[in-house]
Amino acid sequence: MSGPIVVGVDGSRAALAAVEWAVDAAARHGRPLRIVHVVELPRSGVVLRPRDPDGVPDAERAREFGGLLLRRAAELARERRADVEVDTGLLSGDVMEALRRETETAARIVLGSHGLGGSTGLPPGSVAREMPNRAHCPVTVVRPGR
Repeated sequence: MSGPIVVGVDGSRAALAAVEWAVDAAARHGRPLRIVHVVELPRSGVVLRPRDPDGVPDAERAREFGGLLLRRAAELARERRADVEVDTGLLSGDVMEALRRETETAARIVLGSHGLGGSTGLPPGSVAREMPNRAHCPVTVVRPGR
């Protein structure tokens, strides 16, 4: 497949290691890098606490945080490999489904071995364990410090 190398980020140390691995792979294979973050939606679709105490909607705050994570990850990738085209995507919905959709056009998806876990109840590391069963492309799981 001729698509990009896709890497998912969540702010964890493992995700940053995955960005480094992915941008190196993109450079080796002459592919662009796509960095994605998924803003999780509650599984029930019902927002129990729509605003935090200072009045900012939780979803808006989550998108702002996701944008910050993407900017930092893109900076890291560009500093490491200035010759690689870097694109970012702020996705929303179920993490597993959003990442699975990314694999439909990706050459490879790269994930950190243990993320931060999510507000939807996914335990840390579950995305990395389950993605190989759902992906339409090869999956690489990166451990920090390796």
